[in-house]
Amino acid sequence: MNTVVGKVFCQLCQILIYKKITSKQKINNLLFFPQMLQFFDVTKESPWLPQVQALYESAFPANERIPMKQLLDNKIKREFWAFFEKEDGENGAAPTFCGFSNSISHGDITNIVYFAVVPELRCRGYGSQIFQAIRKKHPDSRIFVGSL
Repeated sequence: MNTVVGKVFCQLCQILIYKKITSKQKINNLLFFPQMLQFFDVTKESPWLPQVQALYESAFPANERIPMKQLLDNKIKREFWAFFEKEDGENGAAPTFCGFSNSISHGDITNIVYFAVVPELRCRGYGSQIFQAIRKKHPDSRIFVGSL
């Protein structure tokens, strides 16, 4: 799905969901406003690397991807994060993998090179929360998505 169609579809989902429920229900329903996310560095040793790599390969066409080895390269100051939904400790369940971001910062510019949300979780606010986490880490930066 190309980016423009994806954005339109996501906005349409939000409109349809909003029309089906009242504002009060929407505020109380965490399905539409998920818990805050936690994030961790993605490294060669990360146990979540296979999940991140699978999402990376499914979310971006081959001609838009760089080798995973380069994304994990420590020589470039990349921030490569995996995002998980914070759990309230119920039944000892593992946190849910929600997506990842890969960005490069220099001075007052942060460029989000790659950013993806697990397909089953799209249109539920996770992408916005990932973007907010990046914004919080770089409050004084101009943030760009994609190539400069």
